[in-house]
Amino acid sequence: MSSLVEITPKQEYAQRVAKFRDQMESQAAEVRAALPVHVPLEKFNRVLQTAVTSDPKLLYADRASLWLSAMKCAQDGLLPDGRDAALVRFWDSKLKVEKVQYFPMTFGILKKVRNSGEVKSVVARVVYAGDQYRYWIDETGEHLLYEQSPTHDINTVVCVFAMAKTKDDELMVEPLSPAEI
Repeated sequence: MSSLVEITPKQEYAQRVAKFRDQMESQAAEVRAALPVHVPLEKFNRVLQTAVTSDPKLLYADRASLWLSAMKCAQDGLLPDGRDAALVRFWDSKLKVEKVQYFPMTFGILKKVRNSGEVKSVVARVVYAGDQYRYWIDETGEHLLYEQSPTHDINTVVCVFAMAKTKDDELMVEPLSPAEI
């Protein structure tokens, strides 16, 4: 006669955390190979573990998609800390399973741009009513004039823009109207 031992939700969660830690150790060589040299494996793993324990449902999602997302994050040299990048759960209705997707965040994308060595500067701004703003293109390239007014009307968005200057001094500007936003 066998007796079944019922596992509490707390015990099941502890088992999943332990299994995840074991998987982190077994995947260490692959993750280290994927990470750029400026991101230590220990730091990446610590942040990854915090991300997973901060959203316990990640431990119940498809494990292969979790690891694939973690590897993509590592390859990009970003941390899944909610600032550089995020690990987000979604329902795959075709496979009827919850999966994990890696999303680089704005700060992480800017970090990648800066780390590329190809860009001198990059900025993004909201232009409000009252700000001085002019964008034009002529035979010499793109141009932007922007000066924030101390008395601008934050309730009226005129446009937004992102601007990058490459190491070769090429200026790239991307303005968006309120409709495009």
